Amino acid sequence: MTDARREDSGIRLACSDFTWRNIPHEAVLDLVEALDFEGVDIGFVPSYTTLQADEMRHSPARWGGAIGERVSARGLVLADIYPIASLDLYSLALNHPSPNEQTDADAFFGDMLMLTTSSGASGMTIVPGMVFDEPWEQAFDRAVRGLTWRLDEAAKSDVALSIEPHIHSVVDTPEKVLALIDAVPGLQLTLDYGHFVQQGIAQEAVDALLPFVRHLHVRGGAEGVVQTRFSENTIDFGHVVDQLAAEGFGGWIVIEYVHDERPGCATCDVTQETIAFRDFLRPRIDRVNARRMAS
Repeated sequence: MTDARREDSGIRLACSDFTWRNIPHEAVLDLVEALDFEGVDIGFVPSYTTLQADEMRHSPARWGGAIGERVSARGLVLADIYPIASLDLYSLALNHPSPNEQTDADAFFGDMLMLTTSSGASGMTIVPGMVFDEPWEQAFDRAVRGLTWRLDEAAKSDVALSIEPHIHSVVDTPEKVLALIDAVPGLQLTLDYGHFVQQGIAQEAVDALLPFVRHLHVRGGAEGVVQTRFSENTIDFGHVVDQLAAEGFGGWIVIEYVHDERPGCATCDVTQETIAFRDFLRPRIDRVNARRMAS
């Protein structure tokens, strides 16, 4: 399988479709095109995103092909598929302690993998699992087993797979993420600094995860909130881009603003903040890619 982090195409800039909720999906893609992004991430979250996985699962190959055509018709690249099985993140978690829930979670992953393969997306992001009423080590061990199986299945389909560590998950600190990477050979990351900065974790500690990044989510972040405006952001994304370039990263940087009731998410104009980060990131990415081409 091609390592998506080592391609020669350079770093590319995309936007998430779930930035704009409750809007017809084709209109969202029209907006992503109008905002002059190269790629788009497609998300499936129950009762949250415009596209719903339950509907797609009746015919995942057909829906994947249709979504891929819908994206390419606008001159966009389908950068990533991001399916989440439940809004609460506990139901159908890949490391759920119930064998029946695990079986259903495996089936969900299989359907979403089929959709990803048929869509032409370059990769797929999943969440890493949760901690239930148990010692953390038990939840971690089940996550290792669930992720090892999923990596093997994704490799058979030539799909680049990564996890997004997040607050309250089984890997909610950089140290836990690194332990999981050690335990699951080949595991890569879709990294959102905000999930760590929100907890008061220093950016320097999160930087240790950059060598394992396949996909990067970008939005404003600060301690105590899920999301901030560009003007209130405390994360040095210029440094992140430079460090990724030094690691040979050749994947997607995706601006991922959302609007919901979580702290910081209800007060951001997602369109204007997306534009602000686009205009900040694009010249930096262009300079990195130009240096790479010249070397």
